[in-house]
Amino acid sequence: MIDCGISTPGRLFVQGREQESEYRSINLPLGWEIDVLTQNIGLCGALSKSFREYPTEQCYSVLADDEFVHTKGFDLRIMEAAGRWGIAHGNDGWRTDQGWYHTLVTHGGDLVRAVGWWALPGLWHNYFDNAWQHIGAEFGLRRYCRDMRTTHLNVDKDEKGGGTAEWDDTYRVGRQRAESDRAIFEAWKMNEYPQIRRRLKLLLR
Repeated sequence: MIDCGISTPGRLFVQGREQESEYRSINLPLGWEIDVLTQNIGLCGALSKSFREYPTEQCYSVLADDEFVHTKGFDLRIMEAAGRWGIAHGNDGWRTDQGWYHTLVTHGGDLVRAVGWWALPGLWHNYFDNAWQHIGAEFGLRRYCRDMRTTHLNVDKDEKGGGTAEWDDTYRVGRQRAESDRAIFEAWKMNEYPQIRRRLKLLLR
């Protein structure tokens, strides 16, 4: 990100203190801070914590630890693409061409506030992107930045995708709650999403 000239502030979440000294030795971009948590609260817990502590931002972006961005000035460009009501994301040459909202995803701040959360409450790691895809598809909010290239190293990615990752404790912990995350997502679609839909229809007219 530093090589690409990032100029916006951000936050590095460290889930637990086992490697705290190594993380604190990282040369962070200017204006960034590090938040070392005493325990692992999951990806969605970290996103929710950020939204609670910074509730008035223009937009909210997430870049996971298995993603690498290659486009100069990517941060300002993707913020512009998302605006305050869109969902913009980069191109990892893998699942983004299939419609997945991941790899350098940016959510407009007004949209997040209208929905009421950045990560669907109750989720640990999985189905964060599914919830936003569900919202984005109905209201046409996706902004695909096809020329904003990233590399996404993932255990599910095959050799043809241009990169792989080994199955390790990070993946194992992240997927331990996949079934409960799925149940939360499915229940949300049935019970809570209709209220969000009505609210967004009024706000997006």
